[in-house]
Amino acid sequence: MNRVSTRSWAVCLTALLVAAPASAQLRHWASPTTGSWTSPTRWSPADVPDTPAESAVFDLFGTYAANLGGATLAIEDLTIPRGVVTLRTTGLADATLQVGGDFAIGGAVTLADIASTFVRPQVAGELSLAPGASLLAEGGGLGAARTSVSGGTLTATTRLDLRGAIGALGDVKVAQNGAAASRGELVAFSGASLTVDALEVANVSPHATGEVSVVASTLTQSPGSLAIIGRQAEAGAAGRGTLSVSDAGELHLARVRVAPTGKLISLVGSTVAIAESLEVDGGLYEERGAVTRDFSQLDTLTARSGGVVRLAGGPLTLGASQTLSLAGGEFESTHALLLTAGGRVEASGPALSTIDAPVTLTPSGIAAVLAGAVARFEESFDNQGGALSVASGGTATFAGDYRGAGATGAGTVVFSGDVEPGQGVGLAAFGGAVSFAPSGSLRVELAGPASHDRLTSSGAITLAGALHVEVLDGGGLFQPAAGDIFRLVEADSLEGSFDTLNLPTLAGGLGWRVLQTPQWLALGVVAPSVAGDFNYDGALDAADYTVWRDTAGSTGALLAADANGNNHVESEDLSIWRTAYGGGATAAAVPEPVSALRISLLFAVIVARAGVRL
Repeated sequence: MNRVSTRSWAVCLTALLVAAPASAQLRHWASPTTGSWTSPTRWSPADVPDTPAESAVFDLFGTYAANLGGATLAIEDLTIPRGVVTLRTTGLADATLQVGGDFAIGGAVTLADIASTFVRPQVAGELSLAPGASLLAEGGGLGAARTSVSGGTLTATTRLDLRGAIGALGDVKVAQNGAAASRGELVAFSGASLTVDALEVANVSPHATGEVSVVASTLTQSPGSLAIIGRQAEAGAAGRGTLSVSDAGELHLARVRVAPTGKLISLVGSTVAIAESLEVDGGLYEERGAVTRDFSQLDTLTARSGGVVRLAGGPLTLGASQTLSLAGGEFESTHALLLTAGGRVEASGPALSTIDAPVTLTPSGIAAVLAGAVARFEESFDNQGGALSVASGGTATFAGDYRGAGATGAGTVVFSGDVEPGQGVGLAAFGGAVSFAPSGSLRVELAGPASHDRLTSSGAITLAGALHVEVLDGGGLFQPAAGDIFRLVEADSLEGSFDTLNLPTLAGGLGWRVLQTPQWLALGVVAPSVAGDFNYDGALDAADYTVWRDTAGSTGALLAADANGNNHVESEDLSIWRTAYGGGATAAAVPEPVSALRISLLFAVIVARAGVRL
């Protein structure tokens, strides 16, 4: 650049620097001592900033106060870059400070309460706190179109305090910048009332920590506005964002998103009301103790990508098309989740979604595990006839007790707890594969040969765990009789067996037998018979040998051809049959050994021979 060009740039830059303050008509506080704002001698030049064309600057070090009396002043900008400055009244009347532009703070500023009179700044532009700055409003009112609280410094927190004040702060950003360990805070306490539009807490810098604390106060967000708490996690970064409410404080929010480094915390005795949506995207929403929660107007409650929703303030009822959406997230509650009137819980995506709360699915409720999703219900699930579906490729695991109707869809259902089909005696019908974990069990009630619990599936059923049977005698009117058969499980294909059988004792020496084919399992009631009468028809003949031959090598309890009761069909059992067959024993001559009155396999040919239609 030649000398002429350099000189031209210098002239232009000088002109700009001179023009900026000239257009703002800057007035500097001239002495670091307490004095009256309306005294011209306190300003340099000696002219009180009291018109929209003038701006006030407090850029001296030291501790002092500016007394506004009870005036109403209108200025362009207000800047306090350093020092410890108090803005106050005489104690006779409030003072209003109308800032047409911005209010920028770099020092420590107090809006003092003097005999219950206050300075009330109303900022048409931005209220901003630089790193390490502070603003304390001891009461009165503070308004701004937008507010920025920077991250702090290594030695000082940036802090905006509303102590019993009324704040209307517009769009608010807290700790959007800052180095490692820097902290920015917005605190409402001692009965303050704070309204905001958009709210962003520590969602830009990976290092800064931002906190918004509502203590014995109220924070209200304008309808349709979004609150974002935290940001995506980053290796080596300790930044985080928190919005908390405590000591009977109240949050009234519109739309909320809690990112991985974010937390929304409601402490005991406080209130949280969210009107539109709560999206916990990797972060945490947590109620600690008994809190008041109002989600009655909430459209969607979402937990995704490791996000956790943890409730403690009572049951959550979803209705009127409200949805709890899980996509690799977790929902926890010490109370029930009630789905009614179109209320819906759904799981999507391949990552595990967990519902750790008792669930009641009413006839008008909806629970859906979508295609490819993996869902786990940790607590009890009471299906009262609602729309439960597990889509093809989806998996639903019920770790707690399951009761009631079944599920549509071709997905997989796994039971790790007790399963009770129907409400009372009833049917649980599933559209896809069903499997029992070793810790699972099927509990059935028998009220008669044509009235008993049933579990069915259009897919495969794999058995394991325990079978528990209870006879409902209806005041002694029903007692199982020899020849009664109760088909309990039906499937397109049936595999495995129950590891444990808990069957009621039958009168008159009657015993239980399990009838299992590749498609169904039933319980049969048999009379005492001679050892070796493996098909329980009262005769020793070649048909008994057929039963032994077809089950030789089988192990388990109550096997039909297990004559010696050692839970193994083997050559010794055949020897017992041969001895009895050769000796011409009859069914009436030898009672069935107690050890053999356990579960067995009776094949379709046996049932057909007995003339029983299942």
